[in-house]
Amino acid sequence: MAAIKTSVADAAFSKCVRERSDWHCERCGTHYPDGGPSLHCSHVVTRGNHAVRYSKSNAMALCFGCHRKVEGDHFEHRRVYFEVFGEETYNQLEVAKQQIVRKSQRPIKEIAAFYRSEYERMKALRRQGVTGRIEFDEYSFEPDGTGVH
Repeated sequence: MAAIKTSVADAAFSKCVRERSDWHCERCGTHYPDGGPSLHCSHVVTRGNHAVRYSKSNAMALCFGCHRKVEGDHFEHRRVYFEVFGEETYNQLEVAKQQIVRKSQRPIKEIAAFYRSEYERMKALRRQGVTGRIEFDEYSFEPDGTGVH
């Protein structure tokens, strides 16, 4: 199976996920400098599922080692997810992933712009002294591709 390509929207979303955790691995707690390549955006439901690809409840910040560990161990991935988000959010994600959304229905440039704006908002909060977890708004859309924020 071919690897899933990374888009500009993926990059912007990933920055939001990592900034949300204040650049800490959500499994082992290790801190990584802002922008460090060793902290990954780990999706619980594969990025190939476009219904939840950019859902903030589908992604955690994990270091390279923890990401590799949970990728090979579904039960550990789920355990970490429950610690971060809880079982109710997991159940909501399970329902959301059932939507049929085609890649062509995703306005990638609009999604990227939305998450770049959210990232800048989060960075501004950091400059004001906010530490720890900062939630970000989620880009949502109607199945016809119409953006709803």
